[in-house]
Amino acid sequence: MSQRALSESKMNRGAASPMTTSSYNEILDNKSEDTYRVESSIATLTTAQKRDMREKFLKYANKVLRFYAQWDDRSSMFGQKLEYIINYFLQDDKIEVLEVKQQNSGRDPFPKLVKKQRVPRVFRGVPSVGSKEEDFEDEYISDKDLIVGNTIEIFGRDMFLYDCDSFTREYYLHQYGVEQPANQVEPETHVEFPSMPLPPYNGFGSEHDSLASYFNLIPKPRKYDRTKQAALDSIIFR
Repeated sequence: MSQRALSESKMNRGAASPMTTSSYNEILDNKSEDTYRVESSIATLTTAQKRDMREKFLKYANKVLRFYAQWDDRSSMFGQKLEYIINYFLQDDKIEVLEVKQQNSGRDPFPKLVKKQRVPRVFRGVPSVGSKEEDFEDEYISDKDLIVGNTIEIFGRDMFLYDCDSFTREYYLHQYGVEQPANQVEPETHVEFPSMPLPPYNGFGSEHDSLASYFNLIPKPRKYDRTKQAALDSIIFR
């Protein structure tokens, strides 16, 4: 392509109708007032939400509502009644669930049942890709749902809130004018298992031999008493 043809091609491309200032103003004029109203309301809402989160952080930083809960799963096979601590973080409305370790419970010490996160009131599965927490704001557990004596669902587990700490009681009293009920723990029913009576002496050997066949499947001989042997060794019976 010659230099003349190249310059003519550039001129032709530059001859396309550019967007002038007047045409841009016409596009702006075609926008309806409703469009401006919606855009301005969205911007105001976003700013208000950010301001609200900043205010909550400055007001409730490192302040936690602590509830004591129970999960009774004894209706299922090998189920147990387990103790948990539910921490509600006021600065970001997130929840964590900690398992209370019981001595000699036979269970591996597992520190957290649920890590710090927003917990839905009813778990309906993993949210779709691209969804945000703001889209389901009304479906998450808030501090208004946590009342002693109520049962909340945490990922399919029904947690019974039976008590809370002193800070939590003061928070609900000053914030909502609600006095949290007292400890709601129900006393455990005492189950008495029948004791097996000792069998009578069967006449073979001594009574110790008879009991040895009861306590062990294979009877074990009596332990050798060295102290008695040393004390009675010098005695001669004639």
